[in-house]
Amino acid sequence: MVEQFRCSGLSRKAFSLHYGVPRTTLNWWLRKVKRSSTAPATMTFREVKVIPAADSPGKWAMEVESPSGVKVRCREELPVRILERLLRGPRC
Repeated sequence: MVEQFRCSGLSRKAFSLHYGVPRTTLNWWLRKVKRSSTAPATMTFREVKVIPAADSPGKWAMEVESPSGVKVRCREELPVRILERLLRGPRC
């Protein structure tokens, strides 16, 4: 549930309404996972390649590909803060 919430990009309230989970239950699980995480999360910086829209006409406004092959394709260009959240957030 916690990973699904983190990957959803929804607020706690919106997630609770959408999935029918009481907000108190979601909050309980978020606290439980936070408490069980004793080691700080490690962050690794890796080069990503942004492919211009001209290289994929009519398909995507943007595509980001990591060295490991993970791709993020968007029909509309994303603001930098959203792209950063996708790249730094938990793997979905």
